[in-house]
Amino acid sequence: MSRSLLIALASLLYSGLAAAAPLAEDNVSSGEPGGSAPVGSDSLDGLDGLDDLDDLHALDGGGGGSGAGDRRIRLHQYRYFIAAEVRSYLVDRQLPSNDEQLLIDTELELDFRFAKRMKLFFRPRFLIDGLDTELMRLEPLEGYLAYEGSRTGVKVGQFIENWGVAEVNNPLDVLNRRDFGVRFLDPPRLGELGVRLTQSFDGGKVIGQPTLSGYFMPLFRPALLPTAQSRWRPLAAGVDFRPELSFEPGGAEQMFGALRFEHTLNTRPFNADVSYLVSHGPQRFPYFLPLPGPAGLDFVPIYYGVTVAGVGIRAVPNTVGWSRLTFKLELAYKRPFEFKDSPGQRQDDYVQYTTGFDLLINPVFTERDEILLTLEYAGENGASDLASVFRPFDSDIALRLFWQPLDFARTAVELRTVVDVKHAELLVEATVGQQLRFIHDDLRMTVTGRYMRAAPNGEGLLTLFSNNSAIIVRLQFDL
Repeated sequence: MSRSLLIALASLLYSGLAAAAPLAEDNVSSGEPGGSAPVGSDSLDGLDGLDDLDDLHALDGGGGGSGAGDRRIRLHQYRYFIAAEVRSYLVDRQLPSNDEQLLIDTELELDFRFAKRMKLFFRPRFLIDGLDTELMRLEPLEGYLAYEGSRTGVKVGQFIENWGVAEVNNPLDVLNRRDFGVRFLDPPRLGELGVRLTQSFDGGKVIGQPTLSGYFMPLFRPALLPTAQSRWRPLAAGVDFRPELSFEPGGAEQMFGALRFEHTLNTRPFNADVSYLVSHGPQRFPYFLPLPGPAGLDFVPIYYGVTVAGVGIRAVPNTVGWSRLTFKLELAYKRPFEFKDSPGQRQDDYVQYTTGFDLLINPVFTERDEILLTLEYAGENGASDLASVFRPFDSDIALRLFWQPLDFARTAVELRTVVDVKHAELLVEATVGQQLRFIHDDLRMTVTGRYMRAAPNGEGLLTLFSNNSAIIVRLQFDL
């Protein structure tokens, strides 16, 4: 696709979405974990022009209120942001890849309500790297129709769900594939096409709010991997990374199914949210197998299946003086299996887990500020095959400090470090963010510095890549 056409697409998308911007008044968090910073979302009840909008989308052709028989489509909430992000890599700048990135990122959320309990949700996304036009995303992250009953719910379409409890690694978060081409560390989730059925039951004093959810995804879609110009493209002497040759499941092997049961646990020592998971189907991220190629070895993504059984717990003590602590545990048993005609070898069964706590401390330096301290350990046991050697988070300690003065500029400072105690790999990040209110109330700037050190024994994940220590600057305008 030519650069002029890409620019035209970006201009058209921006101009069309910006036309809706004057409607925004109040900012509401979207609640998307691991995604962008919370941006605007509005309830349009009572705003001028809402009646005209309802009339445009009326299904029954008549006026009237919003009673049980009203079938009109009503725009309930929306949010929109546009951002520019510059990444400059500081080391290994003579490699055959881009030393800088310029990302233009925009996202829109539209939440429509009709027929009292029906919801239509649409979340398109547009992203492009101005220095690497192979990196372009233009598709809906989510687009689904949902029925939200008092006890029963049905969701059909493409959607994203976060099943994780911990921060550094989520062994239970197996539903959605990820976009490793945009961000290899903490990659954003991508939507999966399927159906979700939920049923809630009566709870008691100890076990409350029990809910059973069933998921069925009939089609497999691969994860999005780094481009040819990406600094996160695997590098090895005599090896060529060939994602276009990936082995993927076909036919009935594409199907993914899961059951998830959730409830609260109310006891005298602590209160907790508990979830149990059983799933079977394709793993959302491949392992990479070196295969003979025309010019040496081809590094080929190999997708495989996995059966997962696990539990997640988030608990808060009721003891005086301990209520600021939140204990977390994710534990999953995983049994990989190969698809028919797979060139890969059978992998060992293994157990993944992440455990740790959050501690809220306030005040610290002023009368209003607060620090959220997170300490976690992510481990893995049971496997010794080739895939396990380069699987991340097998013996990692993660520490995170998040400080907010709760000031008018919404200043935030985050320090994060992850240490692989087995391979001596190290990641350190520092991020400072603030609203640029002297320019516009909804303009936010964040600056991140990242330092990385690969394993000296050559067995860790980071040894596959160049040194991607970087400075990252992001400007985001929320509407």
